[in-house]
Amino acid sequence: MKKKNTSLYLVFIATLALMMSGCGSDKQYAANKDTHFLGLMKSRPGSFDTRDTTAITLKTDEITTQDNISGDEVSLVWGLIRFQDY
Repeated sequence: MKKKNTSLYLVFIATLALMMSGCGSDKQYAANKDTHFLGLMKSRPGSFDTRDTTAITLKTDEITTQDNISGDEVSLVWGLIRFQDY
């Protein structure tokens, strides 16, 4: 009985965490707002954020030459890995 209650409690906590982590995007202004998916992926269009963090950062100008930068940033795994288009 105790094992069943413990597993039920863990399922409840996991469900609550998923519901509270926030998935969202503003429909009217989606192009200018951040988009989140459970904290695993975050998209920031036009951010041009130049802060130096301890994240693994991959910039598109280091990979290829391009003339039209968008300033977009995509971070994965709660900001551990960041892809920047500037």
